[in-house]
Amino acid sequence: MPDCHLPDKISLRSSNNSPPLDKQETVYLKQEPSSRSSRGKKRKKSLKDSNAPKAPLTGYVRFLNEHREKVRQEKPELPFYEITKILGTMWSQMPQEQKQSYLNEAEKDKERYSKELVEYQQTDAYKSFVAKQEKAERERENSGNQKSTESLHKTDTNGRDKSNETAKQAGRQTDLKQQNKFNALIGETSFNIPIFSEEFLNYNRSREAELRKLGDLRKANNDYEEQNAMLSKHIDNMKAAIDKLEEEVTKSREENKTLHCHLTNFRQMLSRSLAEVRLPQSDREPSEDYVEEFVEELSKMFENPSLHEEILAKVKDVLMGVSIPE
Repeated sequence: MPDCHLPDKISLRSSNNSPPLDKQETVYLKQEPSSRSSRGKKRKKSLKDSNAPKAPLTGYVRFLNEHREKVRQEKPELPFYEITKILGTMWSQMPQEQKQSYLNEAEKDKERYSKELVEYQQTDAYKSFVAKQEKAERERENSGNQKSTESLHKTDTNGRDKSNETAKQAGRQTDLKQQNKFNALIGETSFNIPIFSEEFLNYNRSREAELRKLGDLRKANNDYEEQNAMLSKHIDNMKAAIDKLEEEVTKSREENKTLHCHLTNFRQMLSRSLAEVRLPQSDREPSEDYVEEFVEELSKMFENPSLHEEILAKVKDVLMGVSIPE
């Protein structure tokens, strides 16, 4: 959509019946606020209940909240209202099946709000808010009655001043006619009316910059929240893994303790059973500390059983009579 550029000044010229241009005069008009608007009826300020349930969002508003930041990042030069126009066009062109997900969420939110509102209306906080609202309404009515009385009192004074004001207006109209004649004698006159002051434009730019910064902060906050959620999940997984490893370590220690007991008993049993057996090259008894080396030497004898038939036969007889516990 092309940008609409408003001129800083509007040039107004007099009618074709004015004399030829001899001199130009630049007059800056000060815009006066309309007295009629100041006399308009003021809107009543309604009390806001901070404890009330959060109002539901429509499907369109949900779509705006979800996609506004993405459009703003793609087109950061656009102001807020232009981004809203783009999102409105996207919503109107979106197929109904894609809109339905937002509408379904809005319907769920509406049901949630209705349920919470019914529950909230049963609380003491709601009753207190209703009482404050009724009190404020009574105060407004009393204030309105008082203002009506004051306006009636001022009517008489205004009536007396009206005649004086009429005379003053007649004098001003005479002066205005003389001024118009003077302008006609001067010639074509140009009026330059500033539409937007520089202060107003600077204020709008600063506000847009603040809104962009606020959007960046909100996005950064959302990113940090997502990172914190992921880190919390990793921490929970690590804690679960540590607990599992501790259980496995405890179980392994118990198994090692049991195996160590079995090994000690087996050594004692072998040392007792082989106490009468002597190796050819050693006179040491197969004590509990020496039994492993003793058994290793016996295993070497089985490689040449013909040389040590007597010792091996005795070992076989001894081991056949040993009962190994399960």
